[in-house]
Amino acid sequence: SGKYQLIAGERRLRAMGILGYRQVPVLIRDATEQQKLELAIIENVQREDLNPMEEARAYVRLSDEFGLTQEQISDKVGKSRPQVANTMRLVNLPGEIQEALIERKISASNARTLLSLPTDQERIALFHAMLANQFTVRQTETRVAARRRSPVRDPNAEDLEDRLRTWLHCKVQIKQTAKGDGEIRLRYFSQEELKGIIE
Repeated sequence: SGKYQLIAGERRLRAMGILGYRQVPVLIRDATEQQKLELAIIENVQREDLNPMEEARAYVRLSDEFGLTQEQISDKVGKSRPQVANTMRLVNLPGEIQEALIERKISASNARTLLSLPTDQERIALFHAMLANQFTVRQTETRVAARRRSPVRDPNAEDLEDRLRTWLHCKVQIKQTAKGDGEIRLRYFSQEELKGIIE
């Protein structure tokens, strides 16, 4: 009916009005409802004051609602695919850490480093240490590397190892995966020890 709908650029339009402009340059295009929403999200991502979580959620929305691949998103927003992928991963952080990102208490780089830890419990523990000691990204990476080198043992597995060691009179090691399967290793140092284990 001779009217247009603003898809993107609302703040620029308002700024031009405040400055007294009666006319502004615009791009006119036909767009479906989906395309309008996609364009609005992409426009929003271009803002400089966007916090990392807003950006991450926008990319996830483009992926989930519109089926865009990371490559397609990177083309549309003008950022590299790895940068888009790393930003999207931020939605996997615990809520407490996401809030800290929104409030800019920690950097996106530090937050991404926390994602290297396997559990939310470990991420939150290191996050609190990071806040208390104002870790740099390098310090956080060092802490993550140290934790990954010395994983926390399952106390149940350690108890079973002790009991088997007592019964079999040999060194026993139980290795379990996250899925629940695993293996038991028996170590012997002589044929006599092997014979004793078999008996």
